[in-house]
Amino acid sequence: MAEKIKKEINRLKISPFAFLICLLLAIGGWFIITFSKNYSQTLDYKVICTQYPENVKQVSTSDTIIFITLNARGFNYFKRSFSDDNRVVFISVENIVNSKGRRNVYSFTKKELASIIQENNILGGDFVEIEKPEILTFYLK
Repeated sequence: MAEKIKKEINRLKISPFAFLICLLLAIGGWFIITFSKNYSQTLDYKVICTQYPENVKQVSTSDTIIFITLNARGFNYFKRSFSDDNRVVFISVENIVNSKGRRNVYSFTKKELASIIQENNILGGDFVEIEKPEILTFYLK
């Protein structure tokens, strides 16, 4: 009787290699399921002004950082464009100034900035909205 119980216990033992394979499959399945979902995340982007109008030497902004909400799949957050070094929004001052006339100070609400970002396809199709600031002001010198 004791030998029969011993044989059954020996038969139920799983090798460490088989355990590691099962563990890796479970982790891989969790990873794929978790990162295939759609996520909405707010990230901070640095604002850099480009393409100054004639007779303008310098442009400064009221805020240098804007917070933007994006929708993307989990795997897309591994893209290089979402890394801290590449989170930059280039805004053409010449294009946005032409729509408001000739002045030295231009203010844009977050709704106007969102339409500029969407029209110029600055962030692609993942863009949802601008969280902060409520108003971004450009000062031309």
